[in-house]
Amino acid sequence: SSHLKTVKIVGFEANCFGLKFVTGLVQFLLEHASVLEKMVIYRKREASNRTPTLKEGHKLRQVTNQFLSYQKSSPNAVVVFSWGSMNSQKATV
Repeated sequence: SSHLKTVKIVGFEANCFGLKFVTGLVQFLLEHASVLEKMVIYRKREASNRTPTLKEGHKLRQVTNQFLSYQKSSPNAVVVFSWGSMNSQKATV
C-alpha cells in the first residue's frame, strides 16, 4: 500500500455483526499503508442523527481506543472519527 493516502469508512457501527472484520481492515491499513495521511471513519447515518445510548457511547469509546492502539507504518497518519451527534474526535495515531 505505498500509494494509499486517504481512506474513508462510511456507515460504521460499533455494535454490528461485521465489527471484527472492520477492525481488522483498519488495523491492516494502519500497519501497511506506508504513505497514509488520513483515515476518516463515519458513523452510520441513522445512528449519527441521534444521541447514542450510554451503551453505544461506551462501545464507540472502546472501538476508538482500539483503533488508536494499532501500530502504524506512516508516521503522519491521522485518524478522524465522525460519530455524528457526539463531538467528532481527531487523534494522531
